[in-house]
Amino acid sequence: MIFNYLSTGEAPSLRRTWHAVGTSRVLPLRKLARFAWNILLLGSVLIPAGCRIQGNEPASGRQAGPQNSERMLCGTVGSITLKFPAEYTFLGATYMAVDHWGPGRRDQANRCSDPLSEATFSLKWPELEAAGGRSWYTSEDPRYLTISVSHDGSQDPRQVMLKTLQSDAGDGLQPLIPRDIEEIYASHSQSNVAGLFAFDADTFSPANRRRVFWNHLDDGSISVVVVCSVNTSSGSSRCSQKSFGVSRGVWLTISYRIAMLPKWREIQKESIRFIDGLTINHKDA
Repeated sequence: MIFNYLSTGEAPSLRRTWHAVGTSRVLPLRKLARFAWNILLLGSVLIPAGCRIQGNEPASGRQAGPQNSERMLCGTVGSITLKFPAEYTFLGATYMAVDHWGPGRRDQANRCSDPLSEATFSLKWPELEAAGGRSWYTSEDPRYLTISVSHDGSQDPRQVMLKTLQSDAGDGLQPLIPRDIEEIYASHSQSNVAGLFAFDADTFSPANRRRVFWNHLDDGSISVVVVCSVNTSSGSSRCSQKSFGVSRGVWLTISYRIAMLPKWREIQKESIRFIDGLTINHKDA
């Protein structure tokens, strides 16, 4: 009877017992109650089963990555929409002025259309897998790095790259006055890191050294700036590699220990591939 009901949309018992309005016979109350109870049981079995099947299916033929039991975050930054496991992030993700309690918003879950200000991922090199709660902030192990994508609020990313170089090359531990670009170009040297020029900033602190690296494209613009700081007393180090993804409309900042600097090209390439792997939508920039 259940299968007939699902195919016809009408229960056979109703056709046998329910007559046109105005006749003297009516549906027995006991049969009506039994029929209603069967319908309730049928719904309680089919509806949850259908939800489970749908939730376990990978989207549009793509291989399922993180399991559904993992908490997923989603948001849009620049020209791309990212969806990623929360366990990948370092201190979570930052959203831009989203009113989660406004009209039509019943909870704090983020929609994929919500604008991301920044998302930082703590990963292990070279697999670029989740670091399991560890990061280069807390470990000197060079295998740990962070990849950050952030919103571009500038009108000219090329000028931002130039100003970044000038700022990082300034004097002092925390440079307040940018160094003139002509002075940088006049005093720079070809570094022993393939494809990068170098400039040694004056930190006024013998125990703390800072060297700035950058490259030049054929048109004279700068596509990558890497600033490395080393404490000669403790041996602790940090390099921050910054670039702008034109087609994606985002800033990409990768942080790692100085031992990884010779791999800067590979790190750049694989980091972009990692971000592209989390991208579920890419609109024209």
